[in-house]
Amino acid sequence: MKKISIYLFVVLCTISIVFANLPMAYADTNSYDFGLKSYEYAREFVGENPDRKAVADTVDNNASEYLYNFAKLYTNQCYIDEFIHAEDLEHTTLTTGRNVYVEIGDMSENVILIMSHYDNYYVDEADKNEGFYNATSIGLTMSFVEYFSENIPSDYGVFIAFLDAEETGAFGSGRLCSYLIDKGYLDKILLSIDLEYVGGGDNLYLYSDELCREHETYFMQTSTITSLTPVPNNKNVFYVANNSGLNYLHPGLNTSNSYFYAKDIPCMTFLGGYWANDGTFFLESEINPSIMYTKLDNFDNFDSVYGTSCKLRLSQLGESIVVMVDRQDFVDTMISSKTNQNFLLKLQKSAFDRLICIPVILGIVIIIVLRYKNLLKKSTKSPKSTPSQSNTTQDKKVFEEFGL
Repeated sequence: MKKISIYLFVVLCTISIVFANLPMAYADTNSYDFGLKSYEYAREFVGENPDRKAVADTVDNNASEYLYNFAKLYTNQCYIDEFIHAEDLEHTTLTTGRNVYVEIGDMSENVILIMSHYDNYYVDEADKNEGFYNATSIGLTMSFVEYFSENIPSDYGVFIAFLDAEETGAFGSGRLCSYLIDKGYLDKILLSIDLEYVGGGDNLYLYSDELCREHETYFMQTSTITSLTPVPNNKNVFYVANNSGLNYLHPGLNTSNSYFYAKDIPCMTFLGGYWANDGTFFLESEINPSIMYTKLDNFDNFDSVYGTSCKLRLSQLGESIVVMVDRQDFVDTMISSKTNQNFLLKLQKSAFDRLICIPVILGIVIIIVLRYKNLLKKSTKSPKSTPSQSNTTQDKKVFEEFGL
């Protein structure tokens, strides 16, 4: 009977573990086609705004106005945030930009941040054809504006940002971070999702937090994306396809999420592309290495190479994100992730703190060891009282013999 009970217990535990690791139930998003709508939004956006280079003498109004007017169709809680960032005060070189923000739902307690950048980078004037690069992320972000405005979450608010001046130094996300601090939203962010060129490339990479990853585990359980690949930790530097000398740090530290990592906010960055097998460079595609950041970066080329796969990927990613943030247990998971991450970060606040802690801990250990040794010495000395007594007895005998 005992053996049968043990076997039943093992079987039940195994079944529980298997079920716990199965993908979670899908939310009803079938009525919204993220793949088709995001792709169409991206194509229309590029057609209306082919030139989106951020650095200019005047602010680029067209793309920001286009995105603002789109958001206006679904909510009145949308804003254009115009900013000027001084790159070099000595030479008065300025970066101008216009971020577009959309607020959906109750922002009073918990906030989900979703962002992507709309500015495009090109090497020279001859290459500013249609600049499809990153437009798929904009298309998906536009779909989130439409979806969440029609399916307003009850447990949190959604803050959606279309960023400018990112390619030139992440100035748009820096401005966004300051804006969220001023609004009192930053500490309420449970998760920051950054979409970087998610529709193209050979792979869809996921870069998440280094310390605490409850949210990443949660996403992998809710996701049906088969092509999702974690960013390799040893891929620290990658180069763009045109070999123009532009090199970037690890994408997790070189995307719009960089400011939010610094503020201890749980982050997830999605990035499409291809890493060389030896880890020396990053480009759009192993088969089509010359599209990104060149005059070939246009919709026709993109459509011929990625059309079908892009729609599928946008559909899977859009639905997976919605499923994750639509579940009732999501907020609890994110609060746990944020709390644990903050705790771990406090433990390793800085290298200086760690350098101080090491000698202090070693000192305490040494004191304990020395104290323990002293106790041992005292305990070994205590039995010697008997010989001292015997010596006293011998002395008495000597005195008696001499008649003393």
